[in-house]
Amino acid sequence: LYKYTYYKNHFWDGIDITDPGILRSPLLDAKINDYLDNVVVQLSDSVIKEVDILLDEAKPSKETFRYLLITLVNKYERSPIIDFDKVFVHIVEKYYLTGMADDWTTGETLDKLKSRIAMIKPNFIGNPAPELVLWDTLGTEVNIRDIDAQYTVLYFYDPDCGHCKKKTPVLYSHYADLIAKGVEIVGVCTSTDEKKWKDFIQKDGLEWINLADLNSQTYFRYYYDIRSTPTVYILDKDKKIVVKKIDALDIPGVIDQLIKQDSLKAENP
Repeated sequence: LYKYTYYKNHFWDGIDITDPGILRSPLLDAKINDYLDNVVVQLSDSVIKEVDILLDEAKPSKETFRYLLITLVNKYERSPIIDFDKVFVHIVEKYYLTGMADDWTTGETLDKLKSRIAMIKPNFIGNPAPELVLWDTLGTEVNIRDIDAQYTVLYFYDPDCGHCKKKTPVLYSHYADLIAKGVEIVGVCTSTDEKKWKDFIQKDGLEWINLADLNSQTYFRYYYDIRSTPTVYILDKDKKIVVKKIDALDIPGVIDQLIKQDSLKAENP
């Protein structure tokens, strides 16, 4: 711990991030990514703290501040780490939406950023899952909050999606085992084509809960930030989001990890 703390505290020794010479070299970008990815503890709150420190140090140089802010907002919008969407939202709300980036940001860009964070914030890890009431193949209304399961997997797919065609049958091969562990899978079709939806179900013999919104009566694509398929959310028994946007084939392994964590908590309350 001492070695780590010493290394972290002295990581930026001898480097002035406002130096225009460093800004025009590959050094600054490499140091920033090394620091944020390999030195800072990979938790959203820890990263947010360090991002604010770096941006505060960059403020004396308008050019460096602009470069750093743009770099960081792009970095965390595309981050593959599940909980780092909170970092992206923090940067947008604290710096872009308070006018600190107005010198180089157009109104159109700000509107896009506002829209983007509005889609992300409802599904932060730990939040209650957004309301989701859809219809099964018989037209019966189903509310996901009525599903009694230790974990509920929301599997959003499109019948025309190539990845969905490959991964769905593989995921379904684990269904019986997951059911035995107290897990329910809800397959949510993002298409409004009823024939394609039902053909997809029949082709792979999908007997999990099959739902869709064929008449576009809900806004689930917006509230669950569905920008590609398949998209996965895992909810706990209280329907809070515990994991999201993992690869569909990783679901069985992630469920095992969650169950193991539950067992450890029960043994060490």
